[in-house]
Amino acid sequence: MPLDSLNFHRAEYGSATTLENCEFCMRGLDSGYFNVDKYRVCSPCAVRVGDIQAANTRAVFLRSIATGSLAAAMSGLVYFSLFRLTGGWMVFAAIGVGYAIGKAMRIGSHGFGGRRYQVMAALLTYIAVILASTLAVMRSPDVPFWAYPVLLFAPFIQMFVGHFSLAALQLLFACVGMRWAWGLMAGKSLKITGPHPFGD
Repeated sequence: MPLDSLNFHRAEYGSATTLENCEFCMRGLDSGYFNVDKYRVCSPCAVRVGDIQAANTRAVFLRSIATGSLAAAMSGLVYFSLFRLTGGWMVFAAIGVGYAIGKAMRIGSHGFGGRRYQVMAALLTYIAVILASTLAVMRSPDVPFWAYPVLLFAPFIQMFVGHFSLAALQLLFACVGMRWAWGLMAGKSLKITGPHPFGD
């Protein structure tokens, strides 16, 4: 090729394809990719995500409930003591109960969350707040064990007999604590699809 035929004023690009990187490990995606929700990832990362989700077993869920129940008992006792001593600022104490239960369940589940964890965290928070506040209001240590399930409906019974303000406060405190526990146990399963060739 003669040198005078070369044109340095115009660049001509070949048909080389631009490689994408895995959004988890940043390695190149050479031949294809997997979708993990909205992320394009490589095959090893997709396998790791699947293995992690498979580890969320019934045993993990039960262990999370156990640690949450322990936290509910301890925080409920603290809530009972505060309710009897002060009776004020209990909305912040209810937040503490919900936080303690949600945090304990997170530890017990090794970080897993999801709808079933949220339901149990909210239920444990409701039980702890309602039982503690009802026992504090009753000021009676001689409550038989069989009566404890009945005490869970105390706010609704109080509404029926006309104690609307106390019932509303109990339900308000419980709902605030439940909201915190629910938020702490949020999580979802990731949808994995693939492999997908480039160009789809």
